[in-house]
Amino acid sequence: MLALFPEFGCWVRQNRRLASGCKGGKMRPSDCVVALIENPYQLPLKGVSVIAIASINEALMDKLVIAFLASNNGTSFRTVNEAIRANTVNAAAVVLVSNRASSAALAYAEANGIPSFHIPTKDREAEADKQLRDTLVAYEAELVILSGYLKKLGPLTLAAFDGRILNVHPGLLPKYGGLGMYGRRVHQAVLDNRETETGATIHLVDGEYDHGRTVATTTVQIHPDDSVLSLEQRVMVAECDLFTDLIRRISIGGLRLPL
Repeated sequence: MLALFPEFGCWVRQNRRLASGCKGGKMRPSDCVVALIENPYQLPLKGVSVIAIASINEALMDKLVIAFLASNNGTSFRTVNEAIRANTVNAAAVVLVSNRASSAALAYAEANGIPSFHIPTKDREAEADKQLRDTLVAYEAELVILSGYLKKLGPLTLAAFDGRILNVHPGLLPKYGGLGMYGRRVHQAVLDNRETETGATIHLVDGEYDHGRTVATTTVQIHPDDSVLSLEQRVMVAECDLFTDLIRRISIGGLRLPL
């Protein structure tokens, strides 16, 4: 929300005591806005007018509310967020969650004013599942996007967001999917088998790796001189374009949630 509304971001920076509730996950972003609207003269509204706050609240209600999960760089998360910032997708990136503290996606989220959380999963899968579910619910996510999130989701999160969790796979499913098939491993397998085309698949997430119903696909031709790196780069571009287009369709009602 801070990235979408610079004036509100200015208020947060100047009023950290109350705003820490928003950024630390103790209050939902919408609660923060409601608190400001209901108490316009009791809070230190430095740099923000009541009219601006009301406009923020109204704008949020019209946007598709998206949460993102990423383990590493979160390339599609970044691409979608840049489309949101450019007003080519009518959505709001409200939270980013990573299972890795060193994830570059966390740093990107912080730099862009998007609330972010590290929820480790190793040896605490059940607890992490509950924590993730509660975080996504607290931020009122309508759609959850996996952007290179390499952990299987737990039953609580899957049940709470059934039909509203999407993942992108760097290949044409059902081929080259499943446990251990991610990133460059997929591209290497495609080249080893002398395929003539590959692509990207967006699918609903269920309790198995790369198993849920396919929602969208795009193909990428393989060149005779392709390496794993060159193929990865072209598929990544195709992935990002496919995801951005799909989210745009959902945001304008072309596809309805749950899918």
